[in-house]
Amino acid sequence: MNSLQILENDTQLAQMMTGVDEYVTLQAEANLNALLAQTPGSHFTIPEKRAMLLGEELKLVGDFDLVAILMRGKRIANIESEGLERVHPNQYGTVEAMANDMGISKSLFSDTRSLYEVIFPYVVDVLGLNLVVLWEDIGISRFRDLIPYLRPIIEGTGGTNVRIQERVAQLLQAAAEGLGITLEEGENAEIPADVIQAAVADLLDNGAQLPVREMRRMLRNGGTTPSIDVAILNFDGRYYWIAEADDDQLTL
Repeated sequence: MNSLQILENDTQLAQMMTGVDEYVTLQAEANLNALLAQTPGSHFTIPEKRAMLLGEELKLVGDFDLVAILMRGKRIANIESEGLERVHPNQYGTVEAMANDMGISKSLFSDTRSLYEVIFPYVVDVLGLNLVVLWEDIGISRFRDLIPYLRPIIEGTGGTNVRIQERVAQLLQAAAEGLGITLEEGENAEIPADVIQAAVADLLDNGAQLPVREMRRMLRNGGTTPSIDVAILNFDGRYYWIAEADDDQLTL
């Protein structure tokens, strides 16, 4: 059974998807018509217009990743603020444990909190950017690559490991030099708000403009992801990959 058959056979899922599908199609048509109106001299064939329409729909579907993060982040925040993980019948010790039990991985839980609690508010309230437009430009994959650098720059925490701490310091230094500002030295030196804003804006610009591979090389300052040795095991006709990784390998 393919995915389309699953959708057709699940009445509840089909009803939920119908409204979403109609919205995406109508919005994509409106966007495409607006684009065509801006270029009256252009002549596109029917197949070209069809390709442009489906491309626009594909971009709009990506907005639902943003909606999911915002909805998930809101509920995580509500659970934590009310201490509901402790009063749940399963008596979860932490919000993360409760989220994990609900099918949310540790990495998705961490990234959701970083985006919802730190990065999105900064992007909107401080930089004054349109979150939906920015999300369409960067996307979920690039945003998750940027999180380990954006969050420590915004919070001034340095980073989760030495490699990221060093790169964060370099990004802040580059932003300061671009503004003609000399940063204070020392562990407790305060980073000016203008420098933080510039560093965050530079990262977001790179995330929106660079191809994924180039963006990742930029984040690692031209370096490559530390290689991971993998052992392959064959058990009962199935293959399993086992690998040991350090913090740098998991992060990068």
